[in-house]
Amino acid sequence: MAQGLFDHGANDEKSFGHGRKDLDQDTRQVAQRASRALIKRTTLSDNSFGGTSGDGSNTTGNLDVTIVDTAALGINTDDGFFANSAGDAANTTMYLDNVTANNFNVGVYAANKAIVSMTRSAITENATGASDFSLVPPGAVYTFGDNEIGNVNGALTSASHQ
Repeated sequence: MAQGLFDHGANDEKSFGHGRKDLDQDTRQVAQRASRALIKRTTLSDNSFGGTSGDGSNTTGNLDVTIVDTAALGINTDDGFFANSAGDAANTTMYLDNVTANNFNVGVYAANKAIVSMTRSAITENATGASDFSLVPPGAVYTFGDNEIGNVNGALTSASHQ
């Protein structure tokens, strides 16, 4: 039987019975690996902390998040789609394809050196549609030119389909 990261057997040296030290060691090892996430055909609605975020600030492994055919519907707080990667942390990239962010403080937000690319998306009725708060290169919000975006704060970077 295959064992998962935290699914250790009773006789295994790393079982939960041996204390938190083993759990912390496993967590650190995971944080150093690259992580990928896919959110597809999902509605994120009325969450008190925004739509969804990819934050690689506390890891050394790259974080890649792909969100497709998804709607984030807010209650005028936080951010619809948020990507962050600060300081010496890993790179965070977020790819948005056919998404909607509506009624947030910021619809799409790239912070520090995070990169967000979006295509075929509607980012409307937010206090700020898209924000590029990238203090560390190469952070940016890239658009393929086929989006509906209201109230841009900062610069959007043009990208092209290949």
